[in-house]
Amino acid sequence: MSDREQLIHELDQTPDILVREVLNFLLFIKSRTNQADTQETSPSPNPEHSNLPNYLSFIDQLNSEQQKAPRPYALCAGEFVVPKNFNEPLPEDILRDFE
Repeated sequence: MSDREQLIHELDQTPDILVREVLNFLLFIKSRTNQADTQETSPSPNPEHSNLPNYLSFIDQLNSEQQKAPRPYALCAGEFVVPKNFNEPLPEDILRDFE
């Protein structure tokens, strides 16, 4: 079974919400590939120099972008009040629902 056939087989058995995630990921990878192809001036004659690291480098880029600016503290300050009994044990009927 080819990779394409295996992918189609797996997609047939996958819930729609995950198929949408896979589709978004595939479209993202394809757009990155198109950008890399247009930026490349000449194709590399050596097959060992594949674009695979370029395809995966977006993960590093996303991680570095997320780490650049930490989230500000207390974004929701004043929007809700923590009840005074927040740290008290839950009532028995609620605890039973969790068991």
